[in-house]
Amino acid sequence: RNERDRVLALDEALRREQEDAPSDEEEGLCVSDATRRRHQLCDDRDRELQAAQKSLQDADEAVVNAQRHLKDAKRRAEECEQEIEESMLELAAADAELANTEAVYAAASSVLSDLAKAKEK
Repeated sequence: RNERDRVLALDEALRREQEDAPSDEEEGLCVSDATRRRHQLCDDRDRELQAAQKSLQDADEAVVNAQRHLKDAKRRAEECEQEIEESMLELAAADAELANTEAVYAAASSVLSDLAKAKEK
């Protein structure tokens, strides 16, 4: 934004300089000084335009980098989601195995209890 404002200001100064050229000559200002001043304004404007272009290129590169980082972050998030899903499946399988083991333990305890009672009789 600042580069744009500076370029516009230099354009306006150059336009005024060109409009004032006849009056500069009328006031006795050397034509070569007026020409030199216009060339300087053009050079200044060109430098500002180059700076603005460089800023735009830098901004474009920053956008590309940000998009790449976002893409990488999304990919990592998807990988994490996949790992979470796999972990949840493993946890469900472990819960089912634990429930089965508890059922087997309860059945074995019942059989042992029945055997102990039968032995006492």
